[in-house]
Amino acid sequence: MKLHELKAKHKFNQNTFYKWMRDSNLIKKTELGYVVGDDALAGMKTLVTPMLNKETGELRDSCQVTIDDEQADLLVELYLNSGLPKLYSPAKNDTDNNFAQEELEELRDRIAILENQVNILTIQLKQLMK
Repeated sequence: MKLHELKAKHKFNQNTFYKWMRDSNLIKKTELGYVVGDDALAGMKTLVTPMLNKETGELRDSCQVTIDDEQADLLVELYLNSGLPKLYSPAKNDTDNNFAQEELEELRDRIAILENQVNILTIQLKQLMK
């Protein structure tokens, strides 16, 4: 899995996530992109991909770091236990919070409807029992 995919999956703050990995020497930034750092976790690899420069038409290498799926959980755990502020992307969290609030309101409305239906059925049952 590419690190940017891991970041997106967990909705991590990009600046915090990549800075933490650079500060921890897990990755290094180069002119071609990110490469594996001196203290990289097992399963971290540099992926080199040829990219076409649209302006010049030249091919040049681009580097990204990948991590084995088995090691991704360890990287996430280390990041979450880093003690850093702003671990998550604020825009994504706001969106998630808004979605959760909307879902909560829908559930409350549904509960109110169900409670009303139970009350009606209770009244009807009492009338039948008379």
